[in-house]
Amino acid sequence: MRFLLVLSLALSFQISFQNMITIPLAKQEANNESVKQNRSFLQSYSVDSLVNNQQMSYYGTIQVGSQNQTFKVIFDTGSYQLWLPSKNCIQSDYNCKGLNGYYDCSASNGCSLSATQKTLSYGKGQVSGYIATTTVGVCGLQQVKQSFLLVQLAQDFSNIQADGLLGLGLYDSYNDNGNSFVTNMKNSGIIQEEMFSFYLGFGKSDSQLIFGGFDPKKVADSSQIYFHPVILYGQQGYQRWSIRVQVVNFKTFSYTLNAVNNFAIVDSGTSLILLNSDMYKQFVTYLIQNYKVYQTQDGYYYTSCSTSLPNINFILNDKDGIQRQYSIPSSFYYIKTQGQCIIGISSLPPSVGISDVQIILGDIFMRRYVSLFSYKNQTVGLTLSVADPDDDYTNSPLEGWQIALIVIGGLLIIGVVSFCLYRKAKERRERNRNYLNQQLLSNQNQQQNYFQGQGVAIGGNYQNQNNYQQQQNYFQGQGVLIGGGINNNQNIVYGQPVQG
Repeated sequence: MRFLLVLSLALSFQISFQNMITIPLAKQEANNESVKQNRSFLQSYSVDSLVNNQQMSYYGTIQVGSQNQTFKVIFDTGSYQLWLPSKNCIQSDYNCKGLNGYYDCSASNGCSLSATQKTLSYGKGQVSGYIATTTVGVCGLQQVKQSFLLVQLAQDFSNIQADGLLGLGLYDSYNDNGNSFVTNMKNSGIIQEEMFSFYLGFGKSDSQLIFGGFDPKKVADSSQIYFHPVILYGQQGYQRWSIRVQVVNFKTFSYTLNAVNNFAIVDSGTSLILLNSDMYKQFVTYLIQNYKVYQTQDGYYYTSCSTSLPNINFILNDKDGIQRQYSIPSSFYYIKTQGQCIIGISSLPPSVGISDVQIILGDIFMRRYVSLFSYKNQTVGLTLSVADPDDDYTNSPLEGWQIALIVIGGLLIIGVVSFCLYRKAKERRERNRNYLNQQLLSNQNQQQNYFQGQGVAIGGNYQNQNNYQQQQNYFQGQGVLIGGGINNNQNIVYGQPVQG
């Protein structure tokens, strides 16, 4: 819901958001006989792969309209409606600055546009437009009829780096009977369980939004999933995934919430963990008094990445009234940037405007715990994730494609150097061979001149015919061949003196 807080935070940290890479969508099947209490959630589910943008936000894709147009969206558990930019909005010089793709609502694309105007406001920025109806799908599955906001004007969205947003709240007031997108999927028989779950990882493309269940491979122990009841407001249009938090502690620092205002929202649209202003002030005071932490110009706190701060713990009652503690180590709430570690815990800004909510458990919390959202049971399930901070792809100063180019360049350089060395060695061998041939030829000429002076045949040439005849008579008498035949070959025995 407060995903726009991500954008201002990213600007403060000077983190550059990259264009989303579209990851192929996959459908998976799972059966886990060891998980009895959660077996119904493991029957069949569909996975929409998400792209991690600098640990600050996650994007996925949806297909819209009869032409299956693909849009990249933020899946936001803190809001309710889907919105996409219109053609008019994108083509304007200022109306939809920062947004890229647009949806052309036309009859040929299976879309109808109403005259009903709506405005959606967020922590920062808002969108406004007209209610439209078309079909929407995920994971390449069958689409469902869905009403959404076709945006004509968007304010303060210049850094979103997405086409729109799909709210995954409990209800959607734009649709018949207030049904959410997931409820419509269940009613259409696309998924068996009216639920979804998030696995948020540290890699570039290992995160998942799973419709209809959860992936047991992404949790540390699928037998230890604890469900927390959603606090119902009685107003469907404003119902959130709110659960009660009893206590927040941080080593010897402890803050107990009152029984009236102790709501926390599990919100995939917020990057950080946000605490109410009073709790945050006490938390920061404790940090400053006990650890070497410093404040940035933008009001955030940071420390050396070699410093290990204590876990921050959230104590919640589950649906059976049992207190469960959820601990977040500093390795999970650090955001590494420019050689320092920003503490990813901040204050709820006054602009949020939700007085009953004291805590927002954003992406930092959800990386530590896989979160399951059940419409049928109206619960939020939490279980320890297999995500590992050591897999943080942002630790590398280079992108994968840059590393690949360096490797290829290195191989090319090695190849060129090797070829040059080979050529030089070949030329050296050729020079040595020529030199030896010249020496041999010179020696041969010298020998030829000497023997020719003595009347000895070399290669059949004799300069002194008389000497030739004398030498031939002499050597033939010894049974020796020089450039001719052997006249007495019967007397030749290898290794023995030649007989005349």
